[in-house]
Amino acid sequence: MTGIAFSDKQRIIASGFNGCIARSDDAGVSWTRPSTYTRADFLAISFSNSKTGSATDTNGLVWMTGDGGSTWLPFNVRTNPKLSDVFFVDNYTGWAVGENGLITRTDDGGYSWRRQGSGAREDINDLAFFNNSLGVAAGSNGRIMITNDGGFTWLPVHTGVKANLNGLHFYHDERGFAAGDNGTILRTINGGASWGKGITGTDEDLSSVFFVSEKVGVAVGANGTIIRSTMSGTYWQPVFSGTRAWLEDVKFADDKRGVAVGDRGTVLVTDDAGVTWKQVTTNVNENLYALSFYDSKNGYAVGSNGIVLKTNDGGETWIDQESAMRTNLFAVTAVGEELAIAVGEQGAVMITTDGGKSWEVQQNITGKTLQSIVYRGQEALWVAGRGGVILKRSAPLSPSKIQSPKLPPVFRSPAPRYPKPRLPMRTITDDGDIPVALQPTKKDN
Repeated sequence: MTGIAFSDKQRIIASGFNGCIARSDDAGVSWTRPSTYTRADFLAISFSNSKTGSATDTNGLVWMTGDGGSTWLPFNVRTNPKLSDVFFVDNYTGWAVGENGLITRTDDGGYSWRRQGSGAREDINDLAFFNNSLGVAAGSNGRIMITNDGGFTWLPVHTGVKANLNGLHFYHDERGFAAGDNGTILRTINGGASWGKGITGTDEDLSSVFFVSEKVGVAVGANGTIIRSTMSGTYWQPVFSGTRAWLEDVKFADDKRGVAVGDRGTVLVTDDAGVTWKQVTTNVNENLYALSFYDSKNGYAVGSNGIVLKTNDGGETWIDQESAMRTNLFAVTAVGEELAIAVGEQGAVMITTDGGKSWEVQQNITGKTLQSIVYRGQEALWVAGRGGVILKRSAPLSPSKIQSPKLPPVFRSPAPRYPKPRLPMRTITDDGDIPVALQPTKKDN
């Protein structure tokens, strides 16, 4: 299966190889296969409403349906690069994207298409928004982009590094940090317009960074790596973690209490702003990829096979919650006592409005893997992920309950770590970089 879309609460449309499109009208209990008369592999599928949908294939065709997926007709976009994803915002306006940064657009429901200028091709691994207009995105190959119009346009800024950037954190709207491969830590003091490199003393890949004050911050990464800075990210020191697990994310519930999560259910906690850490028991084997707190006690962690954990005591104990999905979840944001949103593979978006007691699956907005999410209320919701996709919701959040497909129970097991893509980067010259820090000549007190 290469893509899946929910056209309404019961109807599921899936795309696959060798011209396969399958449709279920009873939430996955039974399936039928409409005729497409093609042997090409379908790459992505999307529905703008219960009737109108589109799919792309390896021959550069966009297939359209107007009857909920019963019949499909091909339309020639006349492109050489392979089209890998398609997304419609309404019945008429949509985009298909493909290799080599190809972007094509239609304004007549898919009957005609035109090329658009290519934006970023690198994966977007993390997002930060200061308000509904100003935001920063970080991704592969050292790419950082900024927006001042709510994400409609993005401007790349010079970072001076080629390492994948995996985590982004802003202490306030001017001072921010990015963590990446090969021990990379970048810092900015002007809202992301320019970046300088800190001295970390490690070559391990770093997954996440978080600052509890302007001076004190913690970063985590591969092989149980934890490093800590008390000098605003300029210099870093190693901290003993007691584990060799890959640590994926770190968050602080207050200025002292912090939590780090990682492979095979690993959870570490600190009560002294990251100076010392201890491991707590979770009784799960899944990889934990992300966590989020909405106050000093309550938060969520998500990971492989759709696992969702909740804590009510600042990360000391965790409860395995019933999840609506089995796809890997890579990001979560806890908005308040009742509302939280999680995103992951194949464009998966899950929402809870009752404090995690139940989770509702949103209709697919893209077939791309989503790796980051920012929510600021109403329609101010951004998601980002593989292939440089950054999407903003155009209407207030309104969960539509979609029953999960009835699949046989499976034993959860740790998900494999996918290799990170290495794609070329396009940058612009920036004349305001923060000077690179120099190695200190004596030990600081």
